[in-house]
Amino acid sequence: MDKTLRDFNEFLVEYNKNVNLTAHKTIEDSALFNIEDSLLFVGFMREILLDNVSCVDIGSGCGCPAIPLAVSFPKTKWTMVDSIGKKVDFLNAAVEKCKITNARAIKSRIEDLAKDNEKKFDVLTARAVANLPTLLEYALPLLKVGGVALLYKGVSAEEEINQSKRALSVLGGEVIRVLKANLTPEIERTLIVVKKVKPTPSGYPRGGNKPRLSPL
Repeated sequence: MDKTLRDFNEFLVEYNKNVNLTAHKTIEDSALFNIEDSLLFVGFMREILLDNVSCVDIGSGCGCPAIPLAVSFPKTKWTMVDSIGKKVDFLNAAVEKCKITNARAIKSRIEDLAKDNEKKFDVLTARAVANLPTLLEYALPLLKVGGVALLYKGVSAEEEINQSKRALSVLGGEVIRVLKANLTPEIERTLIVVKKVKPTPSGYPRGGNKPRLSPL
């Protein structure tokens, strides 16, 4: 593992003793389930995470996958978004301590960020945020037309895609790739790649927690 990522992982595990960021409490568990998990599809992502690409990671929490990807692709530009101030404080402390210059964290609700038409991104990532119909409503309004969402999922990915046909149609998205890989011999992961093929109508994402309470 890259030294910067080792330093980040150690900082995460230590910080986690006082602020609940991850369920993985040991250096070894965090290295596997946070860092290695984030980089599982990095070979494919070389096609997407090109120089000067603007990336947003939503529900950033403990900084994965955004920080491992920012370290692996140092010429990309990352904005990490979380609505919980303590997590944002951790994320900014982590990038400062580990001298990661191409990532920053902001405290915002996704609904508020999506209202800023100037803040449209080339790439969006999300890991362990929500079921796919809900996640698409949060993700697609933040992307430029032609932008791509890289959505980390587990074994239920195909079922979630089947549940997302209306959301994709309404929000302007299209599933273009579904990749699978094993984190361990027993644990399979899926990356759903969604391209934004047309503008998302105004009014999305809906407020009042509607994307979670009443998914499209």
